[in-house]
Amino acid sequence: MNEIYKLLKQYNNKELDKEFFEKAFTYFLKEDESLFRFVNKIKVTDADEEDETLGNYRIEDEMITIYLNNIKDEHLDKKNINNRNILGLQVLKHELLHADTIRKIREGKKDIKTYVKMMGLLDYCAKKGIYYPLETDLQYLNFLTKENYISDPNERTTDIDSWKYIVNLLKNQKNTQELLYARSRLYYSLIRGYKDNGIYINSPTYEFLLELRQIREFKLVKKRVEEKDYNFDTRLTCGLPISKDEYYNKILKKTKLQKKRKTE
Repeated sequence: MNEIYKLLKQYNNKELDKEFFEKAFTYFLKEDESLFRFVNKIKVTDADEEDETLGNYRIEDEMITIYLNNIKDEHLDKKNINNRNILGLQVLKHELLHADTIRKIREGKKDIKTYVKMMGLLDYCAKKGIYYPLETDLQYLNFLTKENYISDPNERTTDIDSWKYIVNLLKNQKNTQELLYARSRLYYSLIRGYKDNGIYINSPTYEFLLELRQIREFKLVKKRVEEKDYNFDTRLTCGLPISKDEYYNKILKKTKLQKKRKTE
């Protein structure tokens, strides 16, 4: 039983607090010490964010901020206190994965997941000279990125990976409400940004780049996908094209959830 899981069990039916996140932060960094160069501070605050932000990672000062009240407000039902704690852990893991993405980009990783995540960080990459100069004004690009948050491949993929971590953490708690909750959240993170337009399923990563007017990057990603035979898991995680059968059936099977039966 790892330290993260033991900490979660210690908070069974107990309210989240600052100590929970500080301990979890320490344990997560023990799991991956390579992150120390990219994140080394955590701030847990009771202050409310107007946009209901649960957490954020500031690249500039290498700090993660957790908005405790906003996390608690996500689950007002006292019966779901353990779900709230699971969400809190997922939020912290999500922000740490953002730091891990910066690490991979700075190290020059070329895998498809890092590549599509970089599409959501084009302004950062341009400022750091990691990516060639873009035609779009960086301030406007940052605005468009925020406007298309749902399909942003950096946010979307990070959300998926953080919920995968939580599901794996709880996998031995078979038939529990907590595991069902985590699987449901994973399912919604996987379908995030995908839409059935009546003919085919829109790719959120393609749509994101088109909305940002990054036609060159859209063509580069599309060309890479067409040249590679990426499996279903990779395409789904990275927000790349999937079939209707994969969308309507395989995602449910992947998350071990069932379709709701229609009632008369």
